[in-house]
Amino acid sequence: MNNSFKSIMTFVSLMLIYILLAQLRVYSILGTLLFPILSIPLAICFIKNKLVSGIDFLFNVTIITGIYLLTYHIESVLIYVVAVCIPAYAAAMFYKRNTPLPNMIMYVSVSVVTAFFIYLAAMKAIGIDYEMQFILWVDEIKAINLQVLETVMSMNGQQNALEQSIIKEVITRAMDIMKRIFPALILIFGVLLASIQVVLLNNLLRSKEMRKHGLRQLFNFRLSRITVFILLATLIIIESSKNISNIGVVVSMNVFVFLQLLLHIMGIISIAVMLKKSSIHQAVKVTGYVILFVFLITPSSILMIFGCLDTLFNFRKAEIIV
Repeated sequence: MNNSFKSIMTFVSLMLIYILLAQLRVYSILGTLLFPILSIPLAICFIKNKLVSGIDFLFNVTIITGIYLLTYHIESVLIYVVAVCIPAYAAAMFYKRNTPLPNMIMYVSVSVVTAFFIYLAAMKAIGIDYEMQFILWVDEIKAINLQVLETVMSMNGQQNALEQSIIKEVITRAMDIMKRIFPALILIFGVLLASIQVVLLNNLLRSKEMRKHGLRQLFNFRLSRITVFILLATLIIIESSKNISNIGVVVSMNVFVFLQLLLHIMGIISIAVMLKKSSIHQAVKVTGYVILFVFLITPSSILMIFGCLDTLFNFRKAEIIV
């Protein structure tokens, strides 16, 4: 009885906090950046919940009703559902199943990204098109870059007209590609925030001495080998067509951008783990870590290539496959 009363009081307290956050205008598109933090208390409640099944649903209905009555904006309600409720439910469900951390990150990411794309579609249906806003923002950046180029090149005289034309073409193509990888950017955004949420949640539960996962699992996983073949297939499609407006090319670009980032991260993990396990001198290891950091902050395909090789041949002998 005491445990049930404590659970009810915890839910009521959280309910009031989530409703009052609406008054502070937290539930906006920028508020999604806070979802790793905002969803964690609710996720912990779901994990520790000992109430009758369905009570948590009633609490969420109450929260949603309270948010709408305070804001009278459907967007605020959708943001709560997408950025707080769904991530909390997903993380709690997979944590209870004792899912390894890398797999949990993948599953929570899929849940969050799917919900976010549904949110974007719903907002577009009521007249708020975030993808179009992104495209207009890219056009503004393009205009600024071209204006700066005009100013700089005008100082050098007309003899650089050909060079100016080439640079303009490069800028225009880069910005056109940026417009078309909006889905990939959303996917990367969702995976990043879901990763932060899962790691923070796991660390909090570790501090409470609940069933926990070791963070070493984040260095003991590899991607499925099919990832590399999909990456190569998308690269072939992109390089074989000059029409970046073609639907097949657009889809391939989005898949390539996302997988490229994943394999880049795998390259970092692979090299870091191999350096740590090696028996070489400590000074050489430190030098290796410094070089790895330089590659991390510098655009390079080296880490992606190493990530591909590790995915194919599993140099680290990773046991968890994502």
